[in-house]
Amino acid sequence: MARETKSRPSQPPPRPAADPDGLLGRLAERASRTFAERRQILTYDEYLGLVLAEPRVHLRDASAYLRDAFDHHGQVEEQRPWGRASRFRLFDQAFAGGRGERLVGQEAAQGAFYRVLSGFVRDGRANRLILLHGPNGSSKTTFVQCIIRALEEYSSTPEGALYRFNWIFPTDKVERGGGLGFGGGGRAAARKSGSFAKLEEGDVDARLSCEVRDHPLMLLPESYRREVLEAALAGRPELRLPELIGRSGLCHKCRQIFDALAAAYAGDLRRVLAHVQVERYTVSRGYRRGAITIGPQMSVDAGERQITADRSLGALPTALQNVALFEPFGELVDGAGGIVVFDDLLKRPLDAFKYLLTTIEDGEVTLGHSILRLNAVLVATSNEVHLEAFRRHPEFPSFRGRLALIRVPYLREVPLEREIYDVHIVPQIERHVAPHAVEAAARWAVMTRLRRPDPGKFAGPVARLIEELSVEGKAALYAGEAPVEGLDPDDVKALATAAAALRAEHAEEADYEGLSGASPREVRSVLLLAAQRADGSCLSPFGVLAEIDELRRHAADYQWLQRPAEKGGFHDQGAILEALRRLVLDRIEDDVRNSSGLVEDERFPEMVDRYVKELRHWVKQERVVDKATGQERDADGSFMAQVEKWAGAGPDAAAFRNEVMTRIGAHRTEHPGKPVAVMQLFADMMRRIRRAVLDERRPQIHRMAERLLVYCDDPGAVPAEERAATGTMLDVLLQKHGYCRHCAREAVGYLVRERVRRAGGN
Repeated sequence: MARETKSRPSQPPPRPAADPDGLLGRLAERASRTFAERRQILTYDEYLGLVLAEPRVHLRDASAYLRDAFDHHGQVEEQRPWGRASRFRLFDQAFAGGRGERLVGQEAAQGAFYRVLSGFVRDGRANRLILLHGPNGSSKTTFVQCIIRALEEYSSTPEGALYRFNWIFPTDKVERGGGLGFGGGGRAAARKSGSFAKLEEGDVDARLSCEVRDHPLMLLPESYRREVLEAALAGRPELRLPELIGRSGLCHKCRQIFDALAAAYAGDLRRVLAHVQVERYTVSRGYRRGAITIGPQMSVDAGERQITADRSLGALPTALQNVALFEPFGELVDGAGGIVVFDDLLKRPLDAFKYLLTTIEDGEVTLGHSILRLNAVLVATSNEVHLEAFRRHPEFPSFRGRLALIRVPYLREVPLEREIYDVHIVPQIERHVAPHAVEAAARWAVMTRLRRPDPGKFAGPVARLIEELSVEGKAALYAGEAPVEGLDPDDVKALATAAAALRAEHAEEADYEGLSGASPREVRSVLLLAAQRADGSCLSPFGVLAEIDELRRHAADYQWLQRPAEKGGFHDQGAILEALRRLVLDRIEDDVRNSSGLVEDERFPEMVDRYVKELRHWVKQERVVDKATGQERDADGSFMAQVEKWAGAGPDAAAFRNEVMTRIGAHRTEHPGKPVAVMQLFADMMRRIRRAVLDERRPQIHRMAERLLVYCDDPGAVPAEERAATGTMLDVLLQKHGYCRHCAREAVGYLVRERVRRAGGN
């Protein structure tokens, strides 16, 4: 009997073995090409050529460089309910490929920071410490981290090129070979260029870097430097020369080296500069190069150490062997040429940062053997508690003129607050995130931060509206939503016009709006705890509400929970929670209505658009061709009457129609030649129509919700003639609105329990 064998699946042909040597060779060739294209190593002559060709790039100090980084990434104008906001794109971190945390909102702080930088550029140097202050968790750290990452990216571009210099001392063999050596490779290049800058490592005995990254032009004596600058700036009156380049000198160590070489070469500047290697570098926080963050500590952020003590004296030229060279070190040195951030500066004792008074004023730090000239933008962060304590300190008046205070408050816009959690928290949650869960958390956070407006600061009819404005309505107004359902269109417009003034009402007060309330850190905890609740398999809005209720029971731990409640629900945590419950129910009811197919949200814009068209025909008394029948007809009066009933036109339909046409005419006058944006122009009318239709259909919607609840538990329990429609309704909830079967069952059950059965007395 033949032996049965199993056939083996065919295997793909073996891939040819990779050639590691060839791959490495290609990579090495690419790296060499990139090195040359980036002009990584230059002689001093080559660098001067770059300065003359591109003075805009090479004649900058740290403040001009930071401002150019802002400009490099550009700006975008965004429309907000209170007006237009200019946003700097570097805070969006698009260049970081999703690796960096973007800054949400805070356009006012962005603009203030840019204006301070522009002031530094006009003054010629950074002469103040920028202090970002705000409540805990208001994104101050994110603000500066975005700037640092943007600097890192900008420094890798051609227009963001940065250069420093090193001192190169060749071996005795090179020196004895005629001053510039002999042979091939780097020696040949050195002989041709008249510089030691490109010698190979084997021909170099010592390389001394300038730790403070002095500008290479400082190597030229001031009178010679002035000639170079005049040539570079000729015909470019828009360029402002920083004080650093125009009048400053070399650091103490480099001055000693320069003077020793000048004496050895009898003042021959070209032979001195032959020892200079100009090197391109990039900003790197990780490698402590041009971007430093300093935590609270107890000492001055710079020091000195003798470099000849840990080097072979024989490796240095004879002219330098008897010179005691000291190199500066520390955070202020590492941040030279870029940005130095003092994280939580005011947590330090005053004596630990008092040296900043003279540093800010003179741009210098006194060390043991020298004076360190500082070329960096100094930024600090502080929470409001420590800043308020500092304001009461006797030394504060001395600091105040040297500080640029920029406020970074909590956000007050629900869409922006929600974006924080959608971007940074939701990806961390392994469970399904139910609809409206994140929105409920974001809206709660915003409502806890809002202050009751003072109607006495407003005139006319708007004062009455502001008197009645609730915390829920104010949050809606800031979000660009209708502040109150059923409000007259003129009142809605008046409140919208007052939004900018409402936002600025408490801006000059110590207890400004956005100072207190739930921080993003507390909202994060609420969301994560809600996602771990044992009574659900999703992050649901009900879990969020439960965790908020739990948090507000710990009022002793949070000062903002201890504020007395005010009219309109402001600081009333119970009222805020109840408003959230209503909001969640409204959203679920809308989802059920949309899923039912009775009236979809897309129909309301179509309804308003059709009404406006029919009204135009009615005003002009013209006949139109009906698309359905192909016959001419008059304007559809019955349709118009039905829409007007839903829109609350009242008995005087003619007046209502006249106002609609007046609004269209005004829009055309303000926007000549542009089509009428019906959806924006009549958004208030569309909301009233939507609410009226919902009220009419609510009993039917509630019956469908009850049937859907039965279907979720047992599809067979639904009558056969309704089963298919109910199943379709559930599918729409899942596919269009983002529910899963579990949270759909939970949401519909909540709706039925809270609105359907209570309304029926059960």
